Amino acid sequence: MSDFTRVANQLRTIMQDKRQKMSRVVLAGERFAKKEAPVKRGTLRRSITSRVERGGDRGVIGTNLGYARAVHDGSRPHVIKPKRPVKVVNGRKVYPALKTPYGIYRSVRHPGYKGNPFFERTARRLRDVAAAEFGRDIFRGVR
Repeated sequence: MSDFTRVANQLRTIMQDKRQKMSRVVLAGERFAKKEAPVKRGTLRRSITSRVERGGDRGVIGTNLGYARAVHDGSRPHVIKPKRPVKVVNGRKVYPALKTPYGIYRSVRHPGYKGNPFFERTARRLRDVAAAEFGRDIFRGVR
C-alpha cells in the first residue's frame, strides 16, 4: 500500500468520524429542542427537524412552520383583520366579521406574546454536548 493510499484512507476515516460526531450532536440538539418547544397541539414540536450538511462541517436544527418565529421571538400588540375586504363602499374597505369563541367582530386586538426562546435554550445546552463530543479529538492532538 502506497503512502498516498494510506493517507487517503486516514482522511476518509477522519471525515466519516467527523460526520458521525456531528450527527450525534445534531440529533441531541433536535431532542433538546423538542423537549423545550411549547405544546398546544404538538404541531410545532413535530415539525422540528435536523440535518448534517455535506462534509459534516455544519449541522442545522429548525422548523418550516411560519408561526415558529412568532412563538420563539414573540409579537407586539396588533390588530387582526380578515385577510381580504369583501367590497369597497364609498372608498372604504368593508371587511367580513371575524368569528371568535367570544363573539363576532370586524377586528380583534391581539395583546402580543412575550415569546418562548426554546431554540436559544437548546443552543446553550448543545454547546456542552459539542464540546464533549469534539473536545476529545482536540485534546488528543494537544498532548
